[in-house]
Amino acid sequence: AVLPGDTLVGVGVALGRPKGTDPGVVVRMTADGKSAIPLVTIPGVGHCLGMDTPHMSWPWPYCASAGVAVSPRANVVAVTDVTFAQQNRGAFAAKVVSMTGRAVYSKDFTVPVERLSTQAYDDSLLFRPSVTKENVASIRKSLPLPLRYPPATSRFISSEGSLWVESTGKDSLLWAIIDPQGKPRGLVRVARNVRLVAADHNQIWGVETNENGFGSLVGFRLVARGQ
Repeated sequence: AVLPGDTLVGVGVALGRPKGTDPGVVVRMTADGKSAIPLVTIPGVGHCLGMDTPHMSWPWPYCASAGVAVSPRANVVAVTDVTFAQQNRGAFAAKVVSMTGRAVYSKDFTVPVERLSTQAYDDSLLFRPSVTKENVASIRKSLPLPLRYPPATSRFISSEGSLWVESTGKDSLLWAIIDPQGKPRGLVRVARNVRLVAADHNQIWGVETNENGFGSLVGFRLVARGQ
């Protein structure tokens, strides 16, 4: 992200470190690269939920992984990391700091999660060029199979500073909304073919992809249940 005054916010990640280390950091630096302020570390080692063996989340489908969202307009940086998914509940940790490195909040949040079917896992593998319908079963058996969809797969920060965190389901995407003070605001469910990209108070925008792969901009208004 580029801030006013030619200031950059960047992410540095070193892959392959053991579980429990912090392989990345978000830094604020000037465009000439002469000064840099570390803002927040990024947990980089994920695991397949329900599995005991840790590993880097890429390239395994539906494994836990940390992610970063930067909002120059809201003047904050957010890092989320999945902590668990058991039965029908999952949790993720969210740490939000200002552009000066001041901690805004650091909390754990729980959201509903769905059980991951073998068919959904196979469908995700079939997007890889080396995987075919003939060999997908044998490849699946060689990989750690997560038991649940991850509770945090994407995230962004709205213009007023609310953190939006997405969890994937079989037929829909669930977005948890956390206000700028770190209080849960509610949940929003959208179709799997809608990717939310921005929000402003009670308005949200996304890209809806049709069956031919073409995207169109869509907008929604948030209304409290019962209104």
